[in-house]
Amino acid sequence: MKIFSYLLLTICTTSLFASVSLHNADGTKYDLYVDHGSSAVHTSINGNTTTSICSKDCKIKLKSNGASIEAKDGDKIEIKDGALSKK
Repeated sequence: MKIFSYLLLTICTTSLFASVSLHNADGTKYDLYVDHGSSAVHTSINGNTTTSICSKDCKIKLKSNGASIEAKDGDKIEIKDGALSKK
């Protein structure tokens, strides 16, 4: 019973705090447009950093070259050589 309770707590806690993670592997700062569906925000990410970019599904677009990617809750997105990809 204790094991079941622990597993249930772990699953619920993990889903509560999941988000989309964005890692910029380039040394360049990028300006971004993040569309959350019902709202959107203009933001940026410095070079060689990682951040939580949205808490649920979103679309991330690099302003510099128009590259974009659809991200779902829990995805890890990377910017490398000016391109967006899922890890």
